[in-house]
Amino acid sequence: MVSFSIFTALFMLNLFIGLLSNEIQRHDNRAAFLLQKAQILAEIELFCLFPQQRRWKDWFPDFIHYLAYTNEVHNKIIEMRNELPVDYQPILSDELIKLVGIKDVETESTLNLCKTMGKRISKLYEMVKKFSNNDNKEN
Repeated sequence: MVSFSIFTALFMLNLFIGLLSNEIQRHDNRAAFLLQKAQILAEIELFCLFPQQRRWKDWFPDFIHYLAYTNEVHNKIIEMRNELPVDYQPILSDELIKLVGIKDVETESTLNLCKTMGKRISKLYEMVKKFSNNDNKEN
């Protein structure tokens, strides 16, 4: 009975590993297919079309509209900011950042620094003013 349960557990584990391997291979095949498709389309657009065909708005519109949920865009922007080096981060418009609701950490920290420095400067100004008033009274 013990050998049967060990054999069954090993068989099920082997079956799971095989199914997982098949799924990973299928995912890799899909990614390779999409990459190859993009490369072929780029070659067709560059080498097989006349210049006037490239200007057809039906084939190549100026804008492509698609549906994107703000929470997914928000998560993707944060992921790109965390994972990509500063040199490779995409340039995002201020409107998109405001629409998605991302607070720019650098801008916020700079504003906070300016506010605190302004408060410190005003305190120093008051202290100098007090000191100069005290000197004037003594003389």
